[in-house]
Amino acid sequence: MQEGLPARLDEITLRNDYAFKKIFGTEKNKDILTEFVSLAIGMNKQDFEDVKIENPDLSVKFFEEKKGRLDIKIKLKNGTKIDVEMQNIYLAHYPKRTLYYWSELFLENFKHGDEYIKLNKTIIINILNEPFPLSNKLHSTFKILETEEHTLYDDVFEIHFFNLSKLKEDVMLHTMEEIERWLLFIKTSKDKVRENLAEDNPMMQKANEELKHFYLTDEDRQ
Repeated sequence: MQEGLPARLDEITLRNDYAFKKIFGTEKNKDILTEFVSLAIGMNKQDFEDVKIENPDLSVKFFEEKKGRLDIKIKLKNGTKIDVEMQNIYLAHYPKRTLYYWSELFLENFKHGDEYIKLNKTIIINILNEPFPLSNKLHSTFKILETEEHTLYDDVFEIHFFNLSKLKEDVMLHTMEEIERWLLFIKTSKDKVRENLAEDNPMMQKANEELKHFYLTDEDRQ
């Protein structure tokens, strides 16, 4: 077996970048993606009736410009743009990289002379597998607010951080909120934990079957 590949099914995890994109970022699994993202950002599932998974490459205006590549790039019918990122190692530049990705996605396809009303809400979802130094919470949401009155400047800016290091696998699963169950589903490398989580959730069942299929496919494993 090639070095670095999991030896057993219970050693694989959705924190693996390729597995994460395979399960959440394909057309046939849009229903899995919708389930997770709607819970992550508190949006109605009805808002995801026309989900478009787009090319993850951020467009550039000039050939020498830095080119970003998102993990999963979504566009909703109302124009809202969403980027979902899986990050196993936290680096000091990560907050600035997130701002860069947000700004590039926000301005994508916006041309000189266009009406500003065409600038749509843009949301970044970061799933971190290491402690997040800017917050001690499992889920942190950042928006642009007035510093004293906390008045929302505009709802176009929204960044979420999910800190997987805050999750424990030995808790009673029935006490967890639905988004916590999904995050644990992503974090765990134990097939038994995934099976238990998926018992009462058809979308998790589908995701778990997709993950098993992914593991058994030589091309995907390579």
